[in-house]
Amino acid sequence: QPELQDDSSYIRYPKPPNIFYLSPKHQKKALQSTKIKNYDLVFFTTSVLWSDPIRDSYINWLGFEPKAKYGFFFVEHNIIPYLKNYGHDKYLVQNRIFTLAGQYDIPMLNPHYFGKIETREKSQKPIFSVIINDEKNANLFFDACRTLIKNNITNFQIYVIGRSVITEVPQDLKNLISITGKLKFADLWNIYEKSDFMMPMLNPEVESHTKYNTGTVTGSWQIMMGFLKPSVMHQDFTNYYRLDDSNSIVYKSNSDLAQVMESCINMSQTEYRNLQDGLRLLSEKIYGESLLNLKTNIDLATKNLEA
Repeated sequence: QPELQDDSSYIRYPKPPNIFYLSPKHQKKALQSTKIKNYDLVFFTTSVLWSDPIRDSYINWLGFEPKAKYGFFFVEHNIIPYLKNYGHDKYLVQNRIFTLAGQYDIPMLNPHYFGKIETREKSQKPIFSVIINDEKNANLFFDACRTLIKNNITNFQIYVIGRSVITEVPQDLKNLISITGKLKFADLWNIYEKSDFMMPMLNPEVESHTKYNTGTVTGSWQIMMGFLKPSVMHQDFTNYYRLDDSNSIVYKSNSDLAQVMESCINMSQTEYRNLQDGLRLLSEKIYGESLLNLKTNIDLATKNLEA
């Protein structure tokens, strides 16, 4: 989108890709052009187009399938409900769809390389990057912080990242918590890089979060693997993201949140490095599987054309 011209997620790449910034109108024009036949594939990083006032399947909105040499691929971010609602299920048998976690046995293609990222040791004053998009989680998190303060534990710092239901920090927590609001990628990457722990705050008691261990993937998964930042994660979500005690800090109940945050704050450098090593192994495994899945589908696409 044109508005990303001054806000690139490729800012840390040694060699950023060549990017053309096009409005939806001009994207359609480019994809209709005969020049598209000079390309092997068109790859949609998402199956939908959300650009005011458009909220639709990208292919359905276009009204045609791009005629690259081997066709097109796309990533389905929300299996439920888009696969059926938009008629995307017909592309399953054509091997044109990927997902971010391999959910519903649809091949995984997970991008979690963000360029040159500095891997750091745990800070003397640990920093938590927290995602809070529900009022119930806001109260849960504030209560956990107050429990730590009550126990004379104040050697930590919190960044509430991006858009959030939190618009103001309670007075008694202002010294510990900062709200970033919406950030440009350069600033967001800087905060993630200097953070020590990720807290996606996935909560089984929040109904809207059930999708995050079924058909949808939290973007925090890519961040924790790409930046090697151990996450604090409720056990109900760990299997879905291949997380365990070797690469994450897992808690069984929301009532344990303050306790696990305390364990993060008191964690030794050796324990922290072990978690980073575990995340590195997971990142490499996900990368290897993703690359194989991409190769497999490219091979199938080329063979179908030859047939």
